[in-house]
Amino acid sequence: MKNLIGIDIGGTKCAVILGKLDDNGDINILGKETCLTADYPSPAEMIPYFERTINKILKDHKLRTSDIGSLGISCGGPQY
Repeated sequence: MKNLIGIDIGGTKCAVILGKLDDNGDINILGKETCLTADYPSPAEMIPYFERTINKILKDHKLRTSDIGSLGISCGGPQY
């Protein structure tokens, strides 16, 4: 099984998610933290939030960064 971190950067909220990929290719969500995007209006504020939150989730699940197989980031864009 493989541990995964997902970061979602949205227009109204952001999330950090810890998941585990099982042998069937399904992802089981182990932990999730969210915040309002407006609470961290610049990259200089948001990036440290992501770092702190990832570290918190890893600590909560007794994992280290070396236990994470992949990290993915999603970020919406403008609609046309």
